[in-house]
Amino acid sequence: LASSAKIIDSDELFMANGIVVRLSALLLISSVCLCAKVHNEADDEVDFKDYKHDPKTHGLFMALTEPQAPLNVKIPLTEEQELKFTASRDALLHSVRRKADLHDTNHPMTKEHLRARHKGNQERTLDILIGAVRGGMTVQEARIGTSLAQFELLPAKLKERALAAAREKLDRMPVEQREAVRRHLRERNEREREQLEAMSDGEREQWVRSVWRPSQGHPAALM
Repeated sequence: LASSAKIIDSDELFMANGIVVRLSALLLISSVCLCAKVHNEADDEVDFKDYKHDPKTHGLFMALTEPQAPLNVKIPLTEEQELKFTASRDALLHSVRRKADLHDTNHPMTKEHLRARHKGNQERTLDILIGAVRGGMTVQEARIGTSLAQFELLPAKLKERALAAAREKLDRMPVEQREAVRRHLRERNEREREQLEAMSDGEREQWVRSVWRPSQGHPAALM
């Protein structure tokens, strides 16, 4: 009887633990859903704060932004490409900041995970740039094309508001200043293309590695 009682107690304990596990899983799912809901609602109220001096946002940008193969871009950009490229900076920084708020960067395991993603994404970005240059793009075109590809993957409402903000920004810019920016971009790209055309494939790869060098250490936000 004593033995039977012990077996019954063990079974009851097992069942109780199973219930706790299931309840814990449900609570975890609920909390994730709540975070996603908060995240989506936050995106509905995009104000595009200036994150250019925010160390956490910039420090986590590479870790939280998946590298993408560049869209087919040639400089000079079309008006649509120019508008989207202008919008992409604020939209991507906004997206990264929202994701960063969901990560406790003071937790050692979170830091380790984000450091690994940072390093891996740097390596993937370098491979993407090398492949793009082998395919006939300049590094400048490849980087713009990558930003546009990342922009296209953002939520529709975020893109819509980013495009509206970019349109206002470009409209406020004096015509002479906008033309000067375009000219600088075009002239720099022409010089780069001339350099690349004079190189072998191996030299092009080494050149890309020299102009886009991944950081060797960890970003300050993950130290």
